[in-house]
Amino acid sequence: MDSRALPARIKRYIVAGKGSSVAHLLLAPNRFTFFVTSTKKAAIGYQKFITIRAALGEPVGQEIDQKETVAKFVQPLNSLTHPLCFYYVAPGFAERSARLGFRSVVVGSEAVVPLNAFTLDGSQKKSLRNNINFFIHSGASFHWFLGHKIPAAYNAEIHKLYTQWVKDKSANELDNHLFPILPQPYGEILLVINAQNKLVGIFSFYPYAKCSGYVLDLMVRSREAPRGMVEAAVVNAIERYKAKGVAKLSLGFGGVLPPPALIKQ
Repeated sequence: MDSRALPARIKRYIVAGKGSSVAHLLLAPNRFTFFVTSTKKAAIGYQKFITIRAALGEPVGQEIDQKETVAKFVQPLNSLTHPLCFYYVAPGFAERSARLGFRSVVVGSEAVVPLNAFTLDGSQKKSLRNNINFFIHSGASFHWFLGHKIPAAYNAEIHKLYTQWVKDKSANELDNHLFPILPQPYGEILLVINAQNKLVGIFSFYPYAKCSGYVLDLMVRSREAPRGMVEAAVVNAIERYKAKGVAKLSLGFGGVLPPPALIKQ
């Protein structure tokens, strides 16, 4: 059945960091229609566009049969003229869905940093080190907060910077509806303040894969952001999560690589 609301048990599953690296996007209000199984243990979030129906990622839920869930989701849509697309899926899901008539339409892979192996050493990282040093010398600083503990004094600046960023983006119809979401209560937020005490960057991170990883979602920079801010912020996050014992940091939805997708005509 279709619903505008995500069942509470699936919300809890996502907030607990047990979903995929894009599952947190399903919590954004008024963005998705949800196909929910009769048991309410699994759901697929999708959007209707003029030329396509796009589902975000594989089905989300605990102890589910992904192939069976997708088959039930696709069945009533087979008579429609618009193609159905699964946007941003894991390789294993792509292989299983091929049997249901889907084909790959984007060649890409998720950019995942194994934290234990990351280093800034070596000649290949020279440009990265230079950008980080430039950022450090700019006088800007990093400030980490839990999503539900962001000081109220920053709210207006966050909204203003986010709104301007969305306005400046040149994106297609699908990307416009899949923009990273404003900070959610269960995420971790990194704010960047420049030497003039102005907010110039917002980064948000959410747990996934049973909390063994974090994913970068929001990556917003103002026009006044110093050079090297993004590189420095990502490295700062790597160091933070590595110290916490997290295994990996996904950059896949931060615009680093095109996400893989599947389509069914």
